[in-house]
Amino acid sequence: MTLPEASLLILAGGDSRRMGIPKHTIRISGATTVDVILDGIGPLFGTRMIAARDFGVSRPGLLQVLDSGTRRCPLAGILAGLQASPVEKVFVIACDMPFVTRETARLLLEKSAGGADVTVPMAGGFYEPLLAVYTRSCIGAIADHLDRGHLKTTDFYGSVRVRTVSEEEMREIDPGLGSLVNLNTPRDLREHCRPC
Repeated sequence: MTLPEASLLILAGGDSRRMGIPKHTIRISGATTVDVILDGIGPLFGTRMIAARDFGVSRPGLLQVLDSGTRRCPLAGILAGLQASPVEKVFVIACDMPFVTRETARLLLEKSAGGADVTVPMAGGFYEPLLAVYTRSCIGAIADHLDRGHLKTTDFYGSVRVRTVSEEEMREIDPGLGSLVNLNTPRDLREHCRPC
């Protein structure tokens, strides 16, 4: 079922220093992390985008959004995706989070109803800002924070309306919180991708 009220944005512009290879090239059972995400939750969205800088991603129906600014951070990719989205809401996911479930995506989109600018899960007392729903109403606040050199993704949260989704709510549909797993290092690959 397509959710036309939201676009999908995959963030794939990082330097991947800890992993040693670009994370969008990591393969899980023969498929890249980008393909795993697209196959898993892509069908829920009418528009699918990827934020990147220096490489081409050729996928049918996938719009590449180039971050043309000087800031190299996820927040710049989120801004580029929000500016390119044809609809108000954008479901943002980092390309190193390939285990997200459709149930998790639906939960965050459902919780985003009611006027929040950002709908973000929390786990262990921390925001998970690279698996969240952002609205185009955030564009001004994000641009302002980037202009002032604030690169941390959550820096602008104090300027907008944030709806948190608790760890308990997340565990109701994803008991092991697999949707929040990040593949940041080779050790993460060994731990979470056997026998990928």
